[in-house]
Amino acid sequence: MPEKKLSVRLPPELAEALERQENASGVGQSRIVRDALTKFLIDAPDCVSAELKQKARFIQVLLQEKECEIGFLKKEVDELCHMVSDSESYDS
Repeated sequence: MPEKKLSVRLPPELAEALERQENASGVGQSRIVRDALTKFLIDAPDCVSAELKQKARFIQVLLQEKECEIGFLKKEVDELCHMVSDSESYDS
């Protein structure tokens, strides 16, 4: 199922806090909002169906796995860049 786009109006202080979090973490605003909404739905009262809570938990696990993969790939890229930088120093 394709992702659904949603527009949200935020009070200025909340928008600023979201921007600060994005700058501090390097994680995009959409991802931050998705994570927060997922956590909210998991912890939501009983008015949210068990099925929706289960889906939210599943999404949270998938996002955590992707974060691990991205962290691993970032480390690999950093190491490759360091190796390239070192080899360029030797060539000079």
